[in-house]
Amino acid sequence: MGNTTRYTAEAGALRAHCLPLYPDGALFLLMQGRLRRLQRDIKAALTSYQQAADLKLKWRQLNDLISYELGWAHLLLLEVDQALKHLIDLKENRWSRGFYTYMIAACHVHRGQLDEAAKLMEEVPKLCVRKVQGRLIPSEEFAMRKAKAFLDGHRAPLNVYEALYLWNSYSQMPQEQLQQILTAMEQFLAGPPPPTRPDD
Repeated sequence: MGNTTRYTAEAGALRAHCLPLYPDGALFLLMQGRLRRLQRDIKAALTSYQQAADLKLKWRQLNDLISYELGWAHLLLLEVDQALKHLIDLKENRWSRGFYTYMIAACHVHRGQLDEAAKLMEEVPKLCVRKVQGRLIPSEEFAMRKAKAFLDGHRAPLNVYEALYLWNSYSQMPQEQLQQILTAMEQFLAGPPPPTRPDD
């Protein structure tokens, strides 16, 4: 935690020095957004990310990074409809088509659009191909396991919350959204138990 505080302070100092010099510098706007996100000021982070997006740069990788930050920031506010628009932009990127296809499907599950989610979940195993030392990268391994569970009939509407937890995002979320997740979990647990799986 001490190192995180130190690095955040160093990044803040760098941002404060560079952003006035390069007010249209997309990387510095992204840095400002990430710092605001770490401070749980997600709306301010979105403003910085949108400023970077409005530059309309012709650098595909940077535009994908901006879409990623915008999508994830909207998820932190549980604004799933808005997040979905940016996640769709990432479906064809080279980072992890399998994971982002899963995240798009998870948003559809959250919205109750199960048929659309099922179509996307069927694509996920075929798209999970990123490997390191012969093993799938962790995000794709997670996506494939969850997609197979969904297709097997295990359709608890918690996919977005699980992904946020996996990405250690709860510490960056405002209290209002954390309370929404807690309420949704309590309602789910108070309902009939979901079917179990052999590896659960």
